[in-house]
Amino acid sequence: MGRMYASNLVRAADHLVRVLDASGGRVHYSHFYDGTDQTAERLYAGMGLDTKQGEWIGAEGVMDEAAATMAAQGFVRIIWLEGEKLADGEPAYAIEVTDEGRRKLAARQRPTFRDLDL
Repeated sequence: MGRMYASNLVRAADHLVRVLDASGGRVHYSHFYDGTDQTAERLYAGMGLDTKQGEWIGAEGVMDEAAATMAAQGFVRIIWLEGEKLADGEPAYAIEVTDEGRRKLAARQRPTFRDLDL
């Protein structure tokens, strides 16, 4: 059994917020995971991790969990893309900031995370 640490989820959420801001409020999850080393390295760098750290924590899974937690807290919505698959065959989705999320982020509120047992 492993553990996903809240500190890594915060890193992922901070990176996601920056990407959403730069992309007009919506991003396809393949921006973070498309099965290529180049995209993985970009994700690791965006989270402030080196390659070894990013691989060790499973940064792609951390980003996925951060997005889901942010959706549960009203910051973003997950939009499932019917018929589209990610590189690993899982269903594809986009992440979009909500109006509530915009207000919270403008007020400097941030999502909260906890350590997760896997």
